[in-house]
Amino acid sequence: MLKLCKMFVVLLVVCMLTVACSKPNSSNQVTIAFINLDQVMPSHALYAEYESSRDIIKKLENSKTKQQELARKQMSGLDDVVTKGIESRKNFDQALTSAKMTELEALAKIELIEAQEVVKKELKHVFAEREQAIRDYYKIPIFNIRANLSIVKLKPEERDKLMAELETLEQEQAKRLNDLEREKMSIVRERTKDQEAAIVKRLSETAMGTYQQMIIGSEQQNSDMDKKMNKLAEEMQRTLFNIQQEIDNQKNKQELLYNKMYQDIESAAAKIAQEKGYEIVLRDVKVNIKAIDITQEIKAELVKYSNNKK
Repeated sequence: MLKLCKMFVVLLVVCMLTVACSKPNSSNQVTIAFINLDQVMPSHALYAEYESSRDIIKKLENSKTKQQELARKQMSGLDDVVTKGIESRKNFDQALTSAKMTELEALAKIELIEAQEVVKKELKHVFAEREQAIRDYYKIPIFNIRANLSIVKLKPEERDKLMAELETLEQEQAKRLNDLEREKMSIVRERTKDQEAAIVKRLSETAMGTYQQMIIGSEQQNSDMDKKMNKLAEEMQRTLFNIQQEIDNQKNKQELLYNKMYQDIESAAAKIAQEKGYEIVLRDVKVNIKAIDITQEIKAELVKYSNNKK
């Protein structure tokens, strides 16, 4: 959120300079507008993908935290295992098995996520058309209401009625788009359920095989204890590296998506500020000042950008 605040200052300065240069204020009064960025961002066509990437990062970071805690406990415990004779070997094998299964489970999760991403790409065209159909259905009614709202001599009760109708239409549109996204994710889960079942089966078979190997290995001498401790540490490190690499990839993707969304919002704010003669555009007004809410106008501009780029 701090990043958003810092970047938005730049947007405000750009808007102020643009308007100051193009439309002098003859009344010597500063015209102020404001944007609710929390409402604007979800209106962008890339926001759903941005949110999905954030969820993936959260899950991966949780997995990484659990793996680090597991590694800490196992490595601190293995120092005692080395000194405990025959029983220590059993504890070591259990720790090694747990570390290996944790790594395999983390990689399996990444494998499933990648499979789901493939299905999402396959469905992209079909659902993009349906999404566009929803947007087209509401486009003209919303446009007409906005046009009526632009009439200066509207009675307060007429304006309130139009605003209520506009809010209803936008809520209906948002609900239909959310339902469409849930339908897509349901299809994704359905199409990847066999692969998920195969992953679970593979992990189960691996766990069973690892357990059998642990029983056989318990009969060997403890002379190779130091070597296997090093192997455990390497496996833990590799697991953390794989998870971190995927986190970095997702963060890079998320940053690219955010930058694209922000550029579009910045362009929309500058355009509206220049057209309407706003000299200052604020984000989320929380002080007692008179400012014009242009949040809905920014959202409408984002829809136009999205439609023009398809």
